Amino acid sequence: MDAEVAQVTVLDIAGMAVYAIEHPAELVGERVDLASDRVTGEEAARILSEVLGRDIPYQQLPLDMVRQWAGDEVATMFESFENNTDFIDIEALRVRFPAVRWHSYADWAKTVDWERVLAG
Repeated sequence: MDAEVAQVTVLDIAGMAVYAIEHPAELVGERVDLASDRVTGEEAARILSEVLGRDIPYQQLPLDMVRQWAGDEVATMFESFENNTDFIDIEALRVRFPAVRWHSYADWAKTVDWERVLAG
């Protein structure tokens, strides 16, 4: 997929939750959509390859194959990712809430215990 897909790390969700608790009057009644970074599938594979020190190939599966293997809901989710990729202004979010200490996709990848993940 050439389209960039917004990603959010639990670190930033927690950071925003702390901010909301500490500044309730600022956010009462407001919905804030979160995204930490935006990457393409190829960018994600490149970043993971760098972090893991081995080649992680990227291959986009046709939606029909996704639907067959994972069902209609998952295929519809991936289709919506392809069609709706630019709904959060990440830069504005970072400017508005600098205390969250936002993480890029690469920042997130470096926090994962990959030995444990890959062993399980």
